[in-house]
Amino acid sequence: MGCGRVSRWFVLLTCVAAGAAAACVESAAAPTEGTLVTATVRNALDVEVIVGVGTTAYGLVSPGASVDMAVPARTTQLQWRSRKRQFSAGAAVPDDLEGGALPLAGDGTVVEVTNVVGGVTYVTPVIASVFPDTVALELVQGTAARCLGWQWGATPVGIAWGYYRLDAGTQLRLYRGARCEGRTRAWTATQLGAHAPRTGRVVRLGDQLPYPCP
Repeated sequence: MGCGRVSRWFVLLTCVAAGAAAACVESAAAPTEGTLVTATVRNALDVEVIVGVGTTAYGLVSPGASVDMAVPARTTQLQWRSRKRQFSAGAAVPDDLEGGALPLAGDGTVVEVTNVVGGVTYVTPVIASVFPDTVALELVQGTAARCLGWQWGATPVGIAWGYYRLDAGTQLRLYRGARCEGRTRAWTATQLGAHAPRTGRVVRLGDQLPYPCP
């Protein structure tokens, strides 16, 4: 009766014969040299990212942080996905950024998650306002428009929203009130493109709110 490795966790089955019967005893063995490699993952985004191999998560990387991860030596790329921001009630903030892949070139590889994924740029607007009025945000991309939600007024520090794909025709519209209707103030793709490199963070000041329609 033969024994061998039966799992990725390097568990060996040692068979011990006892008379005519044979019993198998499970014992742990140390990984052989070269079984694992170390990768350093840097997160330049303003949100946490979950990093893994296939469907197995290996770690959570906070904004601006780096984490060393030990992954199987056969790994050629890591997968990551962003953790969405949430409204105060717990619902996820609308967001275009799902995640991506990071190529590994061997042991000691350093990789970075940025706001450019697969050649597509994503930005995360931070809306600041000195006025007490509630404001709503609408994202326009081509012919499609989405009302992202609303935020309280008097937020001079700014409130961060999700990550959104930046196209040539992208606009971010600001409305007075909790609905995306009425008169609006808009920021163009060029203005949104003035974001922080690698992070995609762009601060916009709502210092001129649109007046409500008469």
